[in-house]
Amino acid sequence: MSVSRGPLVSLRDVSRAFGDRVAVAGVDLTVDEGEFVAILGPSGCGKTTVLRLIAGLDDPTAGTVGGRDLGPAEGGVAYVFQDPTLLPWATVFDNVYLPLRIAGVPRAAAADRVRAMIARVGLAGREGAWPHALSGGMRMRAALARALVTRPGLLLMDEPFAALDEITRQQLNDDLLRMVAESGCTVLFVTHSVAESVYLATRLVVMGGVPGHVVGELPVELGSVRNEALRRDPAYLALCMRASALLAVGMGTGGTL
Repeated sequence: MSVSRGPLVSLRDVSRAFGDRVAVAGVDLTVDEGEFVAILGPSGCGKTTVLRLIAGLDDPTAGTVGGRDLGPAEGGVAYVFQDPTLLPWATVFDNVYLPLRIAGVPRAAAADRVRAMIARVGLAGREGAWPHALSGGMRMRAALARALVTRPGLLLMDEPFAALDEITRQQLNDDLLRMVAESGCTVLFVTHSVAESVYLATRLVVMGGVPGHVVGELPVELGSVRNEALRRDPAYLALCMRASALLAVGMGTGGTL
């Protein structure tokens, strides 16, 4: 009989205050292995605060942040920020190689793995390019390659495509889903886009209010095939409407559901 190893992420009654300002309060969240969970909410509702708490970049004022400890054997945790945060003095290859270098993997031993990941994000032939010579979408692809090259068990993404044009954003949505399916990692994805959250996720967690809190959750039962045709599917559009209604409640601009 198999034994459950518990959730990857577990937040229980979590609050975080910065001086007199309470950013989030009473947040409960569980993320299981293999899920793609989107945290949807307006700017300023504490989505990034929750992600930083999960990543261990910050500590809660109250409550507990736990879950399964992902050691090296399970790939650890990777974080993709809203800004690509590439080292401007390093090439695409060296930016992607960076986490492996920090982990002590020799450059020669990592070279094939780094080049393969660069190719997987659509940047083959750009290994020697400098960040300033790349478009915004290309820089984000490099940042995604840097995160995935470690083969993480949990991938945390903080509005990574928010600054991109819609066509590039949709292309990266499709590429992200493909790479997540190939790697098998669990994803927690912060966004303020209803359409993006429904397209990507297997479950939505909607936040709102001041202080930020979880307004509700919405399962996304659209199957594993996500493509352009889905964006016109009545089931997808209906889920977008339900997510928008839940978001409106969180923003205080709508009635009860």
